[in-house]
Amino acid sequence: MARKPWQEVAKLAQEARNKSIALVQPPVPDVPADLPLNVSEIPRQLLTPSEIEITETPPEALVQKLASGELTSVAVITAFLRRAGLAQKLTNCITELLPNEAIERAQFLDNYLKEHGKPIGPLHGMPISVKEHIGMKGRGLNAGFIAWWDHVADEDAHALQILWKAGAVFYARTTQPQTLMHLACSSNLYGETVNPFNRRLTSGGSSGGEGALIGLRGSVLGLGTDIGGSIRSPAANNGIYGLRPTGGRFPFDGLKAARGPFGIVPVMGPLSASREGLRMLMKTAIDAKPWLKETSLFPFPWRDQVSYLDDESGKKKLKVGVIWDDGVVRPHPPVTKALKEVVEKLQTVPGVEVVDWKPYRHDYAWERIASLYYCDGAHEGLDILTDGGEPLLPLSEFIIKENPYRRRLQMEDLWDLLAKNEEYKRAYAKLWNETATGVDADGHPTGMVDVILCPIGPGAAPPLNQARYWGYTAQWNLLDYPAAVFPVTQVKPDVDHIEADYKPRNEKDEFNYKLYDPEVYRDAPVSLQLVGRPFEDEKNALMIVQQTEHRFHSHKSIMNQSTIMLVHSRWQMKSAFVSQAAWVNVVPDPFCSADVSAAACKSVCPLPPKLNQLTTLSLALSTSSNCIKKATFQMRELDPLVLEYQHDKHRPRESEALLMLRKVASLVKPIMRQRNWKVGTLCEFYPSERNLLGLNINAGQKICLRLRYPTDERQFLPLENVVDTMLHELCHIVHGPHNQEFHALWNQLRDEHEELTRKGYTGEGFLSEGRRLGGRKIPLDEARRLARVAAERRRTLSAGSGQRLGGAPIMKGADIRKVIADAAQRRIEVMNGCASGTKDSQRLAEEASRNGFRTKAEEDDANERAIMQAYIEMIQEEEREKYGQSYIPPSQENPAGPRSTLSPPPVPEHSKPQPPRSSSDHDTISTTPVNNASYDDAWSCPICTLENPPNFLCCDACGSERPPPTSTSKSRPESNTTPAKNKPEGKKSSTSKPLSRPASQYSASSRAFKPRTSAAEALAKLERNTPKRPLGWICHVCGTFMETEWWTCASCGTMKQSS
Repeated sequence: MARKPWQEVAKLAQEARNKSIALVQPPVPDVPADLPLNVSEIPRQLLTPSEIEITETPPEALVQKLASGELTSVAVITAFLRRAGLAQKLTNCITELLPNEAIERAQFLDNYLKEHGKPIGPLHGMPISVKEHIGMKGRGLNAGFIAWWDHVADEDAHALQILWKAGAVFYARTTQPQTLMHLACSSNLYGETVNPFNRRLTSGGSSGGEGALIGLRGSVLGLGTDIGGSIRSPAANNGIYGLRPTGGRFPFDGLKAARGPFGIVPVMGPLSASREGLRMLMKTAIDAKPWLKETSLFPFPWRDQVSYLDDESGKKKLKVGVIWDDGVVRPHPPVTKALKEVVEKLQTVPGVEVVDWKPYRHDYAWERIASLYYCDGAHEGLDILTDGGEPLLPLSEFIIKENPYRRRLQMEDLWDLLAKNEEYKRAYAKLWNETATGVDADGHPTGMVDVILCPIGPGAAPPLNQARYWGYTAQWNLLDYPAAVFPVTQVKPDVDHIEADYKPRNEKDEFNYKLYDPEVYRDAPVSLQLVGRPFEDEKNALMIVQQTEHRFHSHKSIMNQSTIMLVHSRWQMKSAFVSQAAWVNVVPDPFCSADVSAAACKSVCPLPPKLNQLTTLSLALSTSSNCIKKATFQMRELDPLVLEYQHDKHRPRESEALLMLRKVASLVKPIMRQRNWKVGTLCEFYPSERNLLGLNINAGQKICLRLRYPTDERQFLPLENVVDTMLHELCHIVHGPHNQEFHALWNQLRDEHEELTRKGYTGEGFLSEGRRLGGRKIPLDEARRLARVAAERRRTLSAGSGQRLGGAPIMKGADIRKVIADAAQRRIEVMNGCASGTKDSQRLAEEASRNGFRTKAEEDDANERAIMQAYIEMIQEEEREKYGQSYIPPSQENPAGPRSTLSPPPVPEHSKPQPPRSSSDHDTISTTPVNNASYDDAWSCPICTLENPPNFLCCDACGSERPPPTSTSKSRPESNTTPAKNKPEGKKSSTSKPLSRPASQYSASSRAFKPRTSAAEALAKLERNTPKRPLGWICHVCGTFMETEWWTCASCGTMKQSS
């Protein structure tokens, strides 16, 4: 059969991928065609708050929420499917999404939990992404080859079988490079997978799709493989965590790849958004005793208790060896800087000893590795490429055609090569043993190096097609040592300058040296790796947390917070803190101001200062001091403008509330510093008055802000609104009442804040969240303010013909309802929104009781009543100004107010009375005369009897719609008008002819105002006549009816589209 051109096969593969993404519901949002270099923040701008919270929750916390039923599996997998689809559009990291299978599996798990009251396994509902060449029954298995595109797996890989039984949900399959033998991720099938933090750089390889997907939080836990750095390179390049386990510990059966490597053990292992995720996946797989089925595995259980790290006396030190340079290729300045930061931090930690490790013949090791990769001379791989008719990509050319050590080995050559390999392993083990400082009673060495700290590569993520040096990763594949990767910092061009005076030592070093350009590497993650001895994977994956717990006996409530050291690297820490930020409360004194006392530190952290120092400094291996100083919000301040932050610890998502308080303060600090304003305590409050937004006590001694919606304490108000409230309360430091000077200052502060935002200011100690797609969105409160300013300007330029009661003119054609609503909004915002200076301010500052409307309908009704009350007050105020001392407010006895005491105005001679119109519902005869010719066609409200101008479509008082007009024309001759018989009021007319009135009815004594129904009575009548609105919403996905107070569908978990 004729072979299809490889371009056609690639098109089919990509179309199949796109079709699988199109099945995701709700649909994956579109991304802009012109993408920035750093796309890491774009998913947070396109997803719902619920989806962001779910996908940015660390895996260990996510699985707990799933097991407890706090989150449904359907809701979780839907969120990850949508974010994975976005990750594909941003980085090209997906080969296939599995929405139908994943949703079906998630629904089964939800039903199981509901029926049995317990999770199905330790990974119940946990979304896990999988590298494509790991077999999945019934799915394609191409391993990056065009020729294998239509190959299908007969069964699930052994690891997937174990994870499936544990409750995992597989939903995404990720890209890999051609032949799998790249430290990058490019294939003719799917193209190039790029780095989400800098799209000019590679995502790494060969598990590059997993790296990019987890880096963008389209996944938080995934499976990859490693034979030369294929787990660690993507983990490092994308700022996540990865573990290359010891060969023979993690199940491996069920993979598809070209044969050829011999003597180097390929392994499968985890990539994760947190270090705890590595432990969770490793433990689950090994606890299943995979050696019973896969006999090449060692029967070596996972050891959660790592007491072998310490002796009973507790005097054993943790010894860390440091490789600064492998002697072949010198690392770029950002890598060296990261190493220095971590080492300097470790050297200050009691119980930790840091020593230099001299690399042993790493150049010789690469010669052995490059030969063992292609014992057959790469003939099988080249034959598969030829069968598919596809060209070799640049990095395939490099590792195969340009490899000087590639040759077909004869049996004698292979034996010799393997013997030298074993000799090198023994020499390295001897070197490790020689780091011992003594022997125990049995003659075993003690005081040896526990782990080696070293670079993961000669630089951060390399530019596309330039990942040519494998020495820092493949070295440990040759020795079969476990190695774990953790993020540290990122490349900053203003700090990480080129070493201009450096002289390269060889061609490889020169290539790497010329490759570095700070601008090209901007924002690239910088990571390091920890290397342990064989079968000490637990030490490598858990050493820092577990050793700290074991030695210092920290509280588990603190140490179990994986976000202390594990969650996200600096450029994403703000999203990590949103989901797991409890550790902000235990930041110790190394990051406080130098003059902070032990007592002050203790007030922040529940542990003693010395313990705090030990605990936090032991985190340095996973988070450098620079990283923490930039990401934490306990950063040093030379002039602290806010002395204390207090959030409500008894309400949900308390850590996010603290984050929000600090963010708000950071955004206004330049304004405060310019005026030398300081705030003693900035705190959260949740007053019972739903329209109360903030208060200022004692001119800034304490400022309280509402952060949450009154109707749902789990949902936070928009940040822009809270900042505007903060500016309002800052004005009270200078001005107490809401007078003209107060509003002038408030507007000035708003303008200054707007100017800071336009300049890109994102807050002191906070990283930029990126610009919104399509430009910056104006906050709603600012839009309302600008609209009011524009309306006031228009009002002064022109005067309308209509009049409100009291004679104040409005714009011609203006909707009185809009005018009333704006007045009510101003009144609520300025007067009711601020309690500063009131007698109840102290009580409100202390109160934290839940309050709010239970339904949207109740809130709308209350808003309507507030608008009507504002309208009534406005009428009374204007009439009071007009009538002065003679003003009599309306009452039950005197509904007409002051007008009942006045003589009726004369009727102009030229103005003849017009007969009232009749409608299908009412025969209304207005007795209210008009004092302006423009009111000749005025209409009377059938509800409250108010005479309204002709251009009003609804009643000015009660809001009732204007009755439909009749065919009566005032130009009709009077002689043709037939008088109608008088009929009782309220009866319907049997004819549409207009009613006429005898001239005697218009005597001076009868031209008084008809008593008008009071506005309060009209409002009551309006409420009685208003039908009840349905208190619910229809799910746009499954059509289920839900009550209004529920934000997600009980059937499918979809969030409602509007509040």
